[in-house]
Amino acid sequence: MLDSVARFPFFRTGLSARNRGPGMPDLSAVDSSNVTLAWGDRDFLVPAWMRARWEAALPDATVVPLPGFAHQPQLQDAHAIAALIRDRVRSEQA
Repeated sequence: MLDSVARFPFFRTGLSARNRGPGMPDLSAVDSSNVTLAWGDRDFLVPAWMRARWEAALPDATVVPLPGFAHQPQLQDAHAIAALIRDRVRSEQA
C-alpha cells in the first residue's frame, strides 16, 4: 500500500525510504494462496494496469471482481464486503 502511495506526490510527506518512486513491495515471502484481491469494477483510482501488476505479483491469489463497486467498497456496502471476508475465512477453515 505504501509503495502505491509513491505514485501520488501529495501523499509522500513523511514516507522516508518509500518516496523514491513507484514500485511494488517485496512479496516474495507472501503465500499468495492466502490472499484475496477484491477489485471494484468502477474503481477509477486504481487503474487496470495496477490491478494487473498486483495479480501478477500474487499469482495464486483469489481475485474477486466487485461489480458496481468503486474504490472503497467497504463504504459503499459494508455488509457485502463483510460477507466476502467471512466467506473467505470460512473456506480457509474448512
